[in-house]
Amino acid sequence: MELNSQQVYWFYENGRYTLGKLSAGYPCTIFEKQLPSFSRSDEEDLQTLQANYQVDEDGTLTIFNPAVVEWEEITAPILKKSGFHIIGEFGMHTGKIPSDRMLKAAHDYYRKLGKQIYEINLSLEKEELKSVFKRTSADGICIWWEQEDWTYLRPSNLDDDYIFIDFSLPLHYDVWSVRGLIILKSAIQGKSVITLKVPKCFIGQVIGKGGCNVKKIAKELGVRYINVEPNTEYRL
Repeated sequence: MELNSQQVYWFYENGRYTLGKLSAGYPCTIFEKQLPSFSRSDEEDLQTLQANYQVDEDGTLTIFNPAVVEWEEITAPILKKSGFHIIGEFGMHTGKIPSDRMLKAAHDYYRKLGKQIYEINLSLEKEELKSVFKRTSADGICIWWEQEDWTYLRPSNLDDDYIFIDFSLPLHYDVWSVRGLIILKSAIQGKSVITLKVPKCFIGQVIGKGGCNVKKIAKELGVRYINVEPNTEYRL
């Protein structure tokens, strides 16, 4: 059989058949015919949502809407592959793929679940940020935030209760060291003068040359004056 890049094949690897075509001599899965999937790390959230899914051999969680389960049978030549390389061919295989209606229903279901999982994680992150703030804020107004805490710094979980004052620095190319002050809005409400306790090594950055940075922060926060003091409890 002469290989044809326009023809559909069943690629056989590790006991599993995958429908695809050839691209530049290599197997290329027909992704648009594949059901959507989440990673194994999302399984707990899917169980919480009582979602419909199945665990594949590679550990991914395949999603489909149980209300629309329709399969089409496809008969095509089998190509054996190892990694990305075709090492042989043998026979024909008839396998099932989801119908267009099943695919659409599955992707709609997947998007709905994705939004629900996002909301679950966002809620957990907001609670974690509140806990971190309560434990580590020396003044009840702010904490100094470093890049390793990035999971707590989505704009969507800061906008309601916090303001982020960015003091990020470029390292090289497009890589930045992300850092700054997270300020609790309710702690400064109605105040004209506030005191920010900042790690000693970052006080210069917060104040700025001639006080330019701290004046800018005061304007952004809507206060008249800001004292900046060292937070002696902070550790790098």
